[in-house]
Amino acid sequence: MSLPFNLLTHQGACCSPRILRRFYLTLFFVIAALFYLFPIVDPDIGWHLKTGEYIAKNLDLPATDPFSYTADNDRRTLFILKQYWIAQLLYYYIYSVGGWWGIIALRIVLYLAILFLLVRFSRNLNLY
Repeated sequence: MSLPFNLLTHQGACCSPRILRRFYLTLFFVIAALFYLFPIVDPDIGWHLKTGEYIAKNLDLPATDPFSYTADNDRRTLFILKQYWIAQLLYYYIYSVGGWWGIIALRIVLYLAILFLLVRFSRNLNLY
């Protein structure tokens, strides 16, 4: 039994090189997306969600860390409070709408967008 086309030379009536390339890229992105379906294990995600909730409810950035009684509000903590607020709001709103699956979907979309840009740039540079 033989195949109606040759997979190595892409000869045959059913599959052009362009169609095969798109199929392989689609398969690559689907497999990559499956790798990001695991739960989020970052220990700081709860802190980011609560800080996003604090910002959304108070319409202001916290001056000190409101969720830690041991933090001395050093420069690092104040930097995080002042610089990550957009991401924290985004995490909070997505979590309030979609729960953990919303956060996982956001992660998948962001990572696939990065992979897409890398594939696009490599194609523009004739790397594949």
